[in-house]
Amino acid sequence: MEGKAYRISEKAPEPVWIGEIASAGLSSDLRELINYMLIAAFEHFAEDTHKQITEILAKNDERVWLLTGR
Repeated sequence: MEGKAYRISEKAPEPVWIGEIASAGLSSDLRELINYMLIAAFEHFAEDTHKQITEILAKNDERVWLLTGR
């Protein structure tokens, strides 16, 4: 649907993809967790996994370094 038609339409848009992510780690400081959560989410972005996926990332995961440069 084109932008203008979308904005004037009364029909509620259907989601294209829904993703949820949670951390089971000891820290509740999102500043420490967000990069790890982004990496885990990117691994399955737009994928229909049909189930909950568990990702375990090490503190020194190279993908976090590639994302942040540190």
